[in-house]
This record gives sequence, structure tokens and C-alpha cells, in this order.
Amino acid sequence: MESELLTSIDWSFVLFVAHYISEWIIRIVMLLVVPQRRRPTSALAWLMVIFLQPWIGLIIYLLFGAQRVNEKRRIKLDELHEFLYDGERKLKDGSDITTPNLGEKGQKISEFVQTLGSMPPVGGNTSQLLPDAQEFYDLLVEDINNAKTTVHMLFYIFNDDVVGQRIADALAEAVKRGVTCRVLVDSMGSKEMLKKLAPEMRKNGVQVRDALPVKSKSRFVGRVDMRNHRKIIVIDGVLGYTGSQNITDPSYGHVDLVWHDVMMRLTGVIMLELQFLFISDWYMETDENLREDAIFSVSKETGSADLQILPSGPIYDQENYQSLVVSMFYYAHTRVIITTPYLVPDEVFMQAVQSACTRGVEVIIICPKKTDQAMPTLAARSYYEMLLGYGVKIYLHTDGLLHAKTMTIDGEYGLFGSSNFDIRSFAINFEVNMVIYDNKTNSDLVALQERYLGEATELTAEEWSQRSNHVKLFQSLARLVSPML
Repeated sequence: MESELLTSIDWSFVLFVAHYISEWIIRIVMLLVVPQRRRPTSALAWLMVIFLQPWIGLIIYLLFGAQRVNEKRRIKLDELHEFLYDGERKLKDGSDITTPNLGEKGQKISEFVQTLGSMPPVGGNTSQLLPDAQEFYDLLVEDINNAKTTVHMLFYIFNDDVVGQRIADALAEAVKRGVTCRVLVDSMGSKEMLKKLAPEMRKNGVQVRDALPVKSKSRFVGRVDMRNHRKIIVIDGVLGYTGSQNITDPSYGHVDLVWHDVMMRLTGVIMLELQFLFISDWYMETDENLREDAIFSVSKETGSADLQILPSGPIYDQENYQSLVVSMFYYAHTRVIITTPYLVPDEVFMQAVQSACTRGVEVIIICPKKTDQAMPTLAARSYYEMLLGYGVKIYLHTDGLLHAKTMTIDGEYGLFGSSNFDIRSFAINFEVNMVIYDNKTNSDLVALQERYLGEATELTAEEWSQRSNHVKLFQSLARLVSPML
């Protein structure tokens, strides 16, 4: 009787009902989960995917949607904050550190930046912009060859190519001289290097570690695409670099698409802030406590540049860099220039741009005409029509892939570093950016931006309106999911 009952059951119907019920359970549960601590547009984008394809959407969300770091990092967070405040106090108390006179507006900006990232503005620095990759690599190798105590490097991409091998060889020679060399690279951005070049480097005495490793046990306690996108070099604690350049050949696998980046070579007290940031990331990944090293020995003044470091990432209570960028639009009176390879704005960013344009501020955005990522590019270009309608001047850089991330405000203040002007850099990745207050460094940065302008063509509203319907469709679809990118 029981066997007859089992055979009489329509199991395909049972599976159909179970699947139908499970999909609605997913929809209802995620309707409660997704909107928590998330922008409305981002929540709607995720819920759209989940409601259309519940099981597929759930898997994608677990991999890429959770806006939190894993539990191990959360446990370290309080200790890291204590370290931040300790470093801040040491910087403030340093008798040889110049507190720069930034004027009333500059002081307000610096106080806001310090509230966001816990690092104060410091004077007495030198800065040198390096928009040529070969010049940067030549100087870096020379500086490594002259290192006496430590070389600290943190990069998103450290490639196993001619450039990567050259830097690895210089580090190996430094180790032979007794220099301690530590290299921290992102586990996804540098995965080929970690497989091939890193073992050779470790064999030569270079300490190589991977940041944010993607392991099966941690996939469901933090999003897989949360990356460390910072670029930091600190040599002997007294000189170093930051910016947008990775350790890789500028062609980066694309002979017809050479990347154009910019780094800044720095000396002076600002190196304490970059050193602190490297050591914080090193500690988060290795549990190795380097705080007792001569990290806070105050560097001597070397110039007149007034600078301030702003770290950002998902461990902070708010989106640090996005908050600063938006506020700078409201400080602007005459002109704002932005260069970025990826522009995927959120509502707050767009409102700030519109407000600036309405007040008569000239807003110029320079993006590459050709890029290496289709979806972010489609999403970015879906905003062009609205930006052009506000009065923004959009220029498309035609010489390779412009990868520099810069912003100048009235020629008086500058933002410079690793962060793109997109949701991913604002909310997901670990980034490092620098606020520039002095006239000389800002003048150099504006001159570089104007050089990029000379290599670009202006996109007019009339020209943009003539793009084909199928291109408009793809851009609109990409825009729907842009809050998820």
C-alpha cells in the first residue's frame, strides 16, 4: 500500500511546488536583509535580481553583495582603531612636525578629513609627480638600491612580467645588504604573481604576503570582490610613493591600449602616515605586530608641501572618500577637474555635481575613450546624458587608457591617489588618497590635468544623442545594475 502511494505521487509536481515555495522564502527573507545599511538604489538593484532569479540571485549576493569584512577582521577592528589614535597622537606631539597654516577653508577641510580617517595634515614635505611609468620604475629601483633598513610595498597588481621581475631583483639585492623587504599584494589582482614570482622572491628573502585571500571558508562571511586597491611604497621610513600605478608593464597585455598612470614621489613627515597605513594592512593580514619598530621616529622636514592622507575602505563607518569628494564640490567656486578611468556615480555625487554647475562652477571630467572593462564603461556612459545636461564638460582621452585618479578644486586643493570615482572604490575596496593643500603641488597637478585635456576630445550633447538605440539599451541595462558594480 505504501509503495503504491509513493509510486502514485507526481514527484515532478512536488519538486515544482518545493522550488516555488523556496523561491518565495528567498524573496521574503532577502527583502528584509538586503536594504539594511545599503543605499536605496543599491538595494533595489539587488532585489530586482533576486526577485527575477531567486536562487541565482542569492548565490551572487552571498559572493558579491555582503558589505562586511569577515569576523576575524572585525575582531581586529577595535585594536586597529586604538592604533590609529595612537599614531595620531604621536604625529600631533612630534616636536619637529610642522602644523601647516591652511587658512580658514583649508582648516575646515583638513578637520573633516581627519575626522574621516584619523590622520592630520602635515607640512614640511616634498612631492614629485611622475606621470611616466618608466621614470617611476627607474626611480623606484634606484631608491631600493639605496635602501638601508626597510622597503615596504603594497600593491593591487604586482605582475609576473619584465617590470615585476626587475623590482623583484632589486628587492633581492636589497635583502643581501641586510634590508628587510616586505611586499603585500592583493590576492586577486596579483594572483599570477603569487603563483609564479612570489615563491622566487620568498626564496631570495623577500617577505611576500597576499591581502584578502579568497578561501572557501571565508566566501560566505564577506564579499569575494572586496579588494585592497592601495598603492604604497615606504623606503627606510623617509621616502616613498603613492598614486595609481601598479607594478606592471604599462601595456598590461594590451599592445594597443597603453595605460597612463601617475605616481607621486614623497619625502618628509607624510611618510609617517603612509608607513602607518602599510603596517596596519600588514598587521591585518599577517598578525605580525610592527608597531615597536622605528615607525614613529619623526622624519625631518624636506620641503614646503602641505599634505594629508585619507584611507578608506569597508572597515570605516562611512564611505570616507565619497564623503570628501562630495563635500569638495560644495567648496568649489570656479572650476573642478576630475580624471578617472571608471565613473559610476551615486545619487549624492550627482546632486553635488548638479549643485556645483547650478552655482556656475565649471566641472570638467576626463575619461578614457577606450577602456578594458565593458560593464563599468557601459554603466558610466549611461550617466553622460544627465551630466551633459547639468553643464558638465566631458572629455574623452584618446591616447591609450587614462588610469590616473585626480581631482582639483579651484586650483587650490587637490585629491590624488588610488580611488576611482565609482561605487566600488567608494564603498567596497580599500583605497588610499592624499589631500593636497600647497600651491606648488596643486599647480603641478593642474598642469598634468591640462596635459590630459590636450590629449582628449570634448564630447558634446548633440554628438552623444546620436548614439544608436541598441547602445542606449545596453547602457540603460548596465545602469540598472550599476549600484551593484
